[in-house]
Amino acid sequence: MRIGERIKYLREAKGLTQKDVANKLGLESAAVSKYELNLREPNIEALKKLSEIFEVSTDFLLGLTPDVYIGEKDKETFNLTNIKNKYEKNPTTEIIDTDEAAGWAVNELCCGVGKTTYGTVELNQYISFEDISKLINDFEKAKLPKPQILLKVRDKKDNIMIVEIDYFENADMPLKATDRVNLYANKLSKKYNVLGLAMDIDKNKNCKIIYSTYIKNGENYSIPLLLPKTVLTTGEYLEIMDRL
Repeated sequence: MRIGERIKYLREAKGLTQKDVANKLGLESAAVSKYELNLREPNIEALKKLSEIFEVSTDFLLGLTPDVYIGEKDKETFNLTNIKNKYEKNPTTEIIDTDEAAGWAVNELCCGVGKTTYGTVELNQYISFEDISKLINDFEKAKLPKPQILLKVRDKKDNIMIVEIDYFENADMPLKATDRVNLYANKLSKKYNVLGLAMDIDKNKNCKIIYSTYIKNGENYSIPLLLPKTVLTTGEYLEIMDRL
């Protein structure tokens, strides 16, 4: 996400118009519009003022850090009906082997498998749509899901990180990684604080993060996170989780 998109995101999250921001900067509205369209970059002084207005670091505005900005409008209530409707368009009880994709994701995250310096990493190479169907149809009574990658954070038994993967060879799955992350994270949040990541892997083995969310144990909403699409290391994601 470039600086223009970040400025627009933060402005809207604060409920400000381009004119509001321009007035605070001592500029014309057109200047802010050009910032947001990436037609012009703010100078150092404008950048400092923008960081004060939006209450974020200048590094965040520049895309140099995965700092997390959370506003009230970012909180989302879980909608099981939407996920159920997507699944029922192409229901299946198939079990899909994603061993290759899961291995690439582990390498990209630099997290290892088993007992690691970050905690215990469990790798599940299979996506069971029979289990997903049970979870969708009886969310409260269904057993806890098994994400493709599950990290139980060391020394923080209430914190976990999960990863679900969209893999080019499994493009026709009835539920994409983003929906599976939302489904699993909401169920797992009955017991844990959950950082959920949806990753896409193309045929050239390029990995990127297409969605990220955080749900605190006991809360009835999730928080979509504004994080880089470039895959960070597991250590960096756990640092982010510490700030949430």
